[in-house]
Amino acid sequence: MPKIPVVKAIPAYKEWFVRGSFDVNLTIENADVFWDVGGFSVIVRFNPSVVQAVNVTEGPFLKSFGSTYPYWEINNIEGYVQIYVTQLPPRTTTYGNGTLFTIQFKGIGEGECNITLEESELAAWADESKWVVITSVMVPHIVLNGYAKITQLLFGDIDADGRVGLSDLVLLAKAYGSHPGEPNWNKYADLAEPWNLISLTDLVTLAVHYGQHFP
Repeated sequence: MPKIPVVKAIPAYKEWFVRGSFDVNLTIENADVFWDVGGFSVIVRFNPSVVQAVNVTEGPFLKSFGSTYPYWEINNIEGYVQIYVTQLPPRTTTYGNGTLFTIQFKGIGEGECNITLEESELAAWADESKWVVITSVMVPHIVLNGYAKITQLLFGDIDADGRVGLSDLVLLAKAYGSHPGEPNWNKYADLAEPWNLISLTDLVTLAVHYGQHFP
C-alpha cells in the first residue's frame, strides 16, 4: 500500500495582528501515483470574531495535471469557507506535493482561533481496472489543522503590514493636516494628540517607532 496523503494548513501556527492580512495554504503531501487524485473538497472553519476570510485562490497542484472546475463560498457570519474542485478531462495521472488552495485571512479582533479542516475529501479518478480491491474512489488521507493568534498592531503601523516604515510615512504624509470627514483623512494615522488632526505630533510619534517590525 502506498503512503497515505496528508492535507494540511500551512503555516500550522500564525501569530499576526488586527487589520493585518495573512495567507493559509491548504497543501497536499505524499500523493502517490497510485491514488491519482482528481478532486478535493473541504470546509475550513474559523472564529469570525478573530479572523475573517478575504479571498480564496486555487493553487497549482490539480491544475498542473489538467483543467479544473473550482468553487468556493466564504461565510464570515458563521465562520467558514467551503471549497470544492474537480479536474476535467483531458487530464494526466495526478501525484506529488503542492498547494490545493490559498485562503487569505484578515485579523479582526484580538484572540486565538483554530483553523479547522472539516469534511475533507480527496477523490480519486475513477478507474475500475485500478481499483480491484478498493470499493470506494475516496482517497484515505491525514488532515492537519491550523491555528492563529491575533494581537494588536505595532504603534505606527498605519497600513497593517507588520512593519513601521516608508509606506506608513507616505500614508501619514497624504493625510497630513486633515480632519475627520475630509477626503484625505486616515484615522489610522491619528497617532497622538491633538486627536482628529494629522499633525507634527503624529509624525514625531511615527518616527519614534520607525523601523520596528512584527514579529
